[in-house]
Amino acid sequence: MNPIDIIEYEEGIKQLVKYAIRKELIPVFGAGFTAGCQSINGIVPNGKRATESMCDMILNSGSCPLQKCDITEMDFSEISDLFFEYVSRDERATYFEDFYTGVVLFQHQIDFLTKINWPYAYTLNIDDGIEKTRILILYYLIINFGVQRHLKEYCINYMVMQNMKANI
Repeated sequence: MNPIDIIEYEEGIKQLVKYAIRKELIPVFGAGFTAGCQSINGIVPNGKRATESMCDMILNSGSCPLQKCDITEMDFSEISDLFFEYVSRDERATYFEDFYTGVVLFQHQIDFLTKINWPYAYTLNIDDGIEKTRILILYYLIINFGVQRHLKEYCINYMVMQNMKANI
């Protein structure tokens, strides 16, 4: 394994430009990329706000024996497990539809996606903001842990439904 080279900022920018020109730069868009964007019925939450929303829904389910102080001490994966255990399927579907579909990106995000000729890109987020820009995304990657374990099925079902609607 080669050691990591530490380079100056200006040299780093030059190398990134060189990689981009040669189409060797592959972006990975994280879940925070669309936080703050308008969705079909709200604003795409950041990680903290999504966790708070899940906690509220768990506590309002009426079936969770835990107290707020117990849940807020848990990590994101534990909270997501409770979310899928105690919040009804319909409530979860409404939450995901309201805050993660119909996402409209800001212009600077659209420019970033469209003005650079990426060979392909990876996205780790669950909303449809990047995909709705009509950019060719060859890979839709979902990390297989925590909440993503549950969301993988939801996202696949959502993408299948969207493709079916497009073909009708």
